[in-house]
Amino acid sequence: MRANYPDVAHSVRIPVLGAIPAASDPACFPSQPNVMCADKAIAYYSAILKNEANAPAQRLEALKFILHLVGDLHQPLHGAEPGGYNEVLIAGGVLAPTNQNGTWVYPTIHGVWDYSIVKRHGKTAIGLGQELWTNTVNPPVGFTPRDWAVESRNLAKQHLFLDPANPSANDANKVTICGGRTGTACPSNPETLPADYETRQYALAVYRMKQAGLRLAELLVNLLTP
Repeated sequence: MRANYPDVAHSVRIPVLGAIPAASDPACFPSQPNVMCADKAIAYYSAILKNEANAPAQRLEALKFILHLVGDLHQPLHGAEPGGYNEVLIAGGVLAPTNQNGTWVYPTIHGVWDYSIVKRHGKTAIGLGQELWTNTVNPPVGFTPRDWAVESRNLAKQHLFLDPANPSANDANKVTICGGRTGTACPSNPETLPADYETRQYALAVYRMKQAGLRLAELLVNLLTP
């Protein structure tokens, strides 16, 4: 389904360096004004879902996009520019390098955050949902999809990317700011992260997953309550 909608971006590309642009400024692909950022796409599909006069198939499609995009905006790299193009190596990590026609291809940090941090935890979808529901994590809810993207950008800046001007004790768990519209090429060799990276970052992933679930529930109640 996603491939049929190339003009819907699943992110909001807010630079991790410099000021946060106004919500009215293009934050996905300035050279492609027809592409809807994820925050704008949520608003677009919310209007379709809310309108009971729309065809059931159209409303179902809108629901699918809302479910997906609300989750995406809570993954830190879906709110940031760059979006995590760095190739990484995690010893024993869920995503291992593969040899493709004699060339080693390494996973990206984006893929690690999309998939392997949760996969490493070893829960089924139902088990993970039960864990999120019963844990003591209490993230704030509300705000707008644009605000969610800014939160993700700020988390990426604080926890995922190296800041040469402000080194920290957590730098071993961070990667270079590179690729995308940064004008800086990513390292030619994969960046090595600690073997416990996936488990170490699970707390932040849990926080954002629970926050996404609560906000999604709140949004759907507002859209589907007569």
